[in-house]
Amino acid sequence: MAGAGELELLGRGRRRAAYRLAGMGRCLKCYLPDDLVDGAGAIAKEIKNCRFDRKRNTCAAEYDYFQELKVRVPAELLATFPDEMELTSDENRGWCLIETEVRNYDGSSPKGFAEAYRQSDGKCRTELLARFKALMLDLAKYRVRFFDPPNVLVQMLGPGGEFKLRIVDFEPASRTLIPLDRMFPALVGLKLKRRVRRFLRRQLGEDGKLV
Repeated sequence: MAGAGELELLGRGRRRAAYRLAGMGRCLKCYLPDDLVDGAGAIAKEIKNCRFDRKRNTCAAEYDYFQELKVRVPAELLATFPDEMELTSDENRGWCLIETEVRNYDGSSPKGFAEAYRQSDGKCRTELLARFKALMLDLAKYRVRFFDPPNVLVQMLGPGGEFKLRIVDFEPASRTLIPLDRMFPALVGLKLKRRVRRFLRRQLGEDGKLV
């Protein structure tokens, strides 16, 4: 695995961070390093307990879930996710994912859907919204555990405005005490639709209807 000097931070959340692997066209996703984790609280405890535990590590669970998706969702929908995904282990970072980095045709980083939507108008905005809703309905239909609509990216494929919606993470396991949406898979689609409607209304000021 690349050393720390070869990593460029792409983004970070409450639990994990993503880094660009220099000159490789790929990125590394792993739990936050210890110096960036608040020493107290449930998340810090989770990271400490799961960093090296293959059965409970989020990156490992995401990898396993991706293998499941590869055999049960259509190729067109699968193409929304990373082109390649590899699970690896590091003595300091624990279990990590190495994925193909999503870049625009000119090498720049894709914009988040909300930003791209707000910066567009007319026909482009209409197409963005229609494609977004169609993707969310497909995810709900196939019960894909993706519950963060703001994390959808708009990848530009060429100078003429061609684009593709991409997703670089999903939620492989429920974080609730009683995982109802794992016990009853039909709830996955309902949960996603509810999140999407709220996202459209509150963040974009759009009608939350998906049909």
